[in-house]
This record gives sequence, structure tokens and C-alpha cells, in this order.
Amino acid sequence: MKAMVLQSPETLVQGEIENPTIEAGNTLIKITHSGVCGTDLKIYQGGIPVDYPRIMGHEMIGEVAEVGDAEGVEIGSRVIIDPVVYCGHCYQCQRGQTQLCPTGAIYG
Repeated sequence: MKAMVLQSPETLVQGEIENPTIEAGNTLIKITHSGVCGTDLKIYQGGIPVDYPRIMGHEMIGEVAEVGDAEGVEIGSRVIIDPVVYCGHCYQCQRGQTQLCPTGAIYG
């Protein structure tokens, strides 16, 4: 699968990465569109510390390509990916401020 991979600040290359495998209860999404925002630019420039190599882009739209025991999801369904991973239980999550979750992370 093709991906834009940031090797180091300001070193972005198109590369081939392994196709991910999915576990029960998960789905595989084929990304059809990915946005580039200010966060991506800051990461590219080295202004936000990240681990390298890093696949760029965290604002994504795609379609379900594979389903692993997940209910209510059909192959071919169009989806929007929420790039924020959060706990759902802390004070910030309960307020709807999931981007401020102390244990949170961002895809891409």
C-alpha cells in the first residue's frame, strides 16, 4: 500500500508499507481522501516532536474494505475517521473536549 512517509523533518517520501491486518471487532478502511492541516505542516517542519518514520495525514475519509467481526459495518460503506484516540471517561472527555484527553493520541 502507498503512503506518504515523513522520514525526518522536511524529508517526505512516497513509500510502500505493509497492508495492515485486522483483528476481531475492527475494520480496515481504504483511505480515499486525506486532508493536510496546520498540524501536518508543523510536524513536517519539525515543530511538533514525533516518532519517525511517520505516515502523514490524520484527517481522512475512506470506505470500509474489510470487516473483522464488527457489527453494523458493511464493506463499501463510506466513513469519516475521527483521528483522536481518547479514553471517554476523564473530565475532558466527559465535557466533550476529547482532543484534551490526558491519555489521548492522534492517528497519522
